[in-house]
Amino acid sequence: MLRTLSLAVILLGTIVALQGCERPTPPPSPDEAPDFQAPDLPTGSMGLNVGDVEAQIWAEGTLAVDAPGVEVNEIVDQRDRLNMVTIDVFPPYPNELHLRYEMHCVQDFPHEPAVSRITILR
Repeated sequence: MLRTLSLAVILLGTIVALQGCERPTPPPSPDEAPDFQAPDLPTGSMGLNVGDVEAQIWAEGTLAVDAPGVEVNEIVDQRDRLNMVTIDVFPPYPNELHLRYEMHCVQDFPHEPAVSRITILR
């Protein structure tokens, strides 16, 4: 029984190996190759996407005027853009604390207006 089973496995392995050893077909010659046509691409502006606007616009929020008992820590990046502002208030607390928010833009979008929505957390 074991001899018959091992003979069947060897015979099956030989058949599978011979089927995998087919001669590869040669690549077609340049004369026989079909002509390739590039697809037509749209011309002109592709329009704005949200990444274009996010890369060009940023907002900065800072303390409008210096007040006693208020400490401001600003973190800027290598481009001198304000990344984060921390404002610590100590007693005696001021009655009002005025903040100034500015929007900056590297490039204007005169033909395609963009909207910027900002959430201010306190």
